[in-house]
Amino acid sequence: MYIGRADTGSLSSSSVYASRAELVSPLYKLQLLGRTTGDSSQCTSIKVATRDKMTYSGLSAHVDLDSRPDPTGKFTLQHVIGEGTYGEVYAALDNSNGKPVAIKIMENIPDNLEEIEEEYLILRDFCLHPNIPMFHGLYLKRGKVAEEDQLWFVMEVC
Repeated sequence: MYIGRADTGSLSSSSVYASRAELVSPLYKLQLLGRTTGDSSQCTSIKVATRDKMTYSGLSAHVDLDSRPDPTGKFTLQHVIGEGTYGEVYAALDNSNGKPVAIKIMENIPDNLEEIEEEYLILRDFCLHPNIPMFHGLYLKRGKVAEEDQLWFVMEVC
């Protein structure tokens, strides 16, 4: 998809192309670098870059994904203890108290939203049941691009 020219001159030649997702998605915004001339259709460069912090705003009616804390530094992943359709489960340590936890890491957040909501609601609402692991929280680890974002379900090791 055409978004503009990478060097000075008319927008009709030496075009820069971007994927539809980069242009439509709220994850990115266009930044005009350099200066524009009197004609706003000319610029020195165009860059598709900065991530919008409100990536998942309004995506889920049950889980406010944007308010989830970043797990970086809170947990130390050790090794994989299980794999499933929607993610891998790791043995990990809670760095605040040194206790072992299990962390289920799910990727492709928009594609797996229904499963994410279901798992979150079950863990949140039924974690006191003796057959459900104690739920310690849901964390959002943002990647360099949205496709690398991960949700971390932190629960007791069973």
